[in-house]
Amino acid sequence: MASPAPEAPAPPRHRHRLALLVTAVLVAVVVAFLPRTIMSLAGELLGEQTQTVYEVTPERAIAPVRPGRQADSALYASVVVAGIDEATRMATLRISGNRACSPTCPAAKLVFFALQDDAAQRRALPSSATITLAENTALLSDSVHLPVRGQPSLYPFDTYQLWLGVVAFLEQPDGSERALRPEELDRNLQITLEADLPRLNMAAPTWIEPDRVRADTDPVSFLYVFGLTFQRPEYLKELTVLLVLLIALSACFAVFLRPLHDLFLGIGGVILGVWGIRGIIVQGTSGYVTAVDLALSGVILFLLLTLAVRAVRHFHRLSGIRLRGVRPGS
Repeated sequence: MASPAPEAPAPPRHRHRLALLVTAVLVAVVVAFLPRTIMSLAGELLGEQTQTVYEVTPERAIAPVRPGRQADSALYASVVVAGIDEATRMATLRISGNRACSPTCPAAKLVFFALQDDAAQRRALPSSATITLAENTALLSDSVHLPVRGQPSLYPFDTYQLWLGVVAFLEQPDGSERALRPEELDRNLQITLEADLPRLNMAAPTWIEPDRVRADTDPVSFLYVFGLTFQRPEYLKELTVLLVLLIALSACFAVFLRPLHDLFLGIGGVILGVWGIRGIIVQGTSGYVTAVDLALSGVILFLLLTLAVRAVRHFHRLSGIRLRGVRPGS
């Protein structure tokens, strides 16, 4: 009587347990962040889009404009950050306003500077843009472009900063120009700030002491210095992390669990699915490589490399070649 065939050893379970742990942790993270992401997205899309307008108080602090609080001034100017081009790192500012002429208005200039915290190193004034007001011109409307600091490749975790300095000049009766002094500021110039950006949010501006950014060689004294910071909406950051994690997990399932011949036929679709996530996350066209591109490229590289390793093991098993220390794989 033939003896029964020995039972095949049970497959090792440690890999399955590890996969279970990783999957469960990822699902828990997604479930934990999903309500917050949905609320942030709903607030961004469905909430009332109100733009906060900021002004400089007499105490040299920046606060939202309160109705009824308005100081008498010769010139009121509104600065609206209307756009930031991430590729060129340039900000577009819309400047509008009006001034009271009693009985006449002298010619004047407003100069806007893109400052940095480098007063101890620089020897020349930084980039600037000038708006000129002709004599007896009461209305002001123009646009200027200034550079911003930031790293667009970190999208959607990129942050942009602009330290906006303001200098004003008045024409004297003899035709010469005189820079407005800080002690003359309140009665001669009042500036408000706001942002109207489609893909970035502006944090509350901060007041920066003008002496901090003034170099010894500067021929002018800055009247205002605003610290402006711009970031992506929170929902976009959270959505990016969740989508990249989920597509990476789906790619791992495909490359490890699908039969090899099915994987060879369907790897193109898997790669297109991974890269298709980029169209959801990255808004518009960009001429630079972002953190999202690098993350998805890493997933695709992992897919192709793992596929190549599985193919080597598969053809090794079919070839019948036995290499010392290498056990035929599937």
